[in-house]
Amino acid sequence: MQEKPSVLIVDDELSIRESFNLILQDKYCVTLAATGETAAAEVASNKFDLVYLDIRMPGMNGLETLKKIRKLNPSQEVIMVTAVNDVQSASEAINIGARDYVVKPFDVEQILSITDRVIRGNRLLKESGRPGFVKNIPQLPGNSLAASNIKEFIHNEGPKGLNVLITGEEGTEKEWVAGLLHKNSARSSFVFEVIDIAQFPSYELEGAIFGKSQGESISLLKHKAGCLERAEGGTIFADNIHLLPVEIQARLLEYSGDVRIISATPINLSQTTFNIRLIEKLSQAKTHIPSLRERAEDAVPIFLHFIGGTLEVTPRVADIVGAYPWPGNVEELSAFADQMGFVCQEKVNVEDLPFKLLTAEQNMTTLSFEDLWEDFEKKYVSMVLSETRQDKKAAARILGLGENVLESKLS
Repeated sequence: MQEKPSVLIVDDELSIRESFNLILQDKYCVTLAATGETAAAEVASNKFDLVYLDIRMPGMNGLETLKKIRKLNPSQEVIMVTAVNDVQSASEAINIGARDYVVKPFDVEQILSITDRVIRGNRLLKESGRPGFVKNIPQLPGNSLAASNIKEFIHNEGPKGLNVLITGEEGTEKEWVAGLLHKNSARSSFVFEVIDIAQFPSYELEGAIFGKSQGESISLLKHKAGCLERAEGGTIFADNIHLLPVEIQARLLEYSGDVRIISATPINLSQTTFNIRLIEKLSQAKTHIPSLRERAEDAVPIFLHFIGGTLEVTPRVADIVGAYPWPGNVEELSAFADQMGFVCQEKVNVEDLPFKLLTAEQNMTTLSFEDLWEDFEKKYVSMVLSETRQDKKAAARILGLGENVLESKLS
């Protein structure tokens, strides 16, 4: 019998923690934390399928806690919990790496739906296994010169089997490119193993890469394979290779197993103290993935890929998506596509977009003040209604409007 998925709830308010627990306890294994410091300790020692994290907390606040969690486990799924007046901070959290946010007070069905969708989607991906992922990985969307150069590199270098070093900002498609290099090689029927160096504390990293033995006596000794052994005959993708400790760099330099190593880093290794000989070993072939702001024409094709034809995108929305700089690159764009999947039914309209997209510098001169104000007004009224549990009298009082005027704002 498969164990229940695990969810961590982080909120300094006891009533909120208890509400989450009541909503989720039947289907999920729920852990509660009242502070950011406790949450970070939980993530450091346990694996969670999902974390709900409050924005405003004493001590380490939500954004600081999110950064700590992302450092401990960059792939951790986090949904922010925010009051209506902290939505701007929640949008900032999306840029840092949060999956989405919910506004208090939330309802039972909303939390159950979001939790189920995120956890079920991630578990399906994990159960498919890395080889299946590589087998079905799509070609990179985009028609920019940069995208064309990357596709040509994959076509030319994939079959050669050389070690490859990929550079590019955080959030660019480095793992995607690595998967395609593996798929286009003679090793494609073998394992594609992924390790993010940033996910491991230094004392666990050597065992994660090279394997380790466990047991109290020779008779009880058991061997736990590292990622290099699991990838024998195939490919390993090592992200954030610049974080590899010096002593492990030396050991990797001497490694001679039958594994292709594709590594990635956001920095120039030659300008660091990284082992020069290991740089040469890892960079038999090299490619660079430019940021999305350097190839803005790729943003819309990538967005359309992520929503998978499930939603219609209006031309005006496409213009705004293409104009936004996407500081979190493709990772942020993917999270945005997920967010639109949550809030939109059949079509993505301008009024569905986050305010940060509408007010980006590139769009400020193309949207009229009336359009911007109308969008802000609708979103703010909607959030106040959510805060008052759809009590229009209370919402009108908070907004300083008559009930009839409030009704007109909703039409």
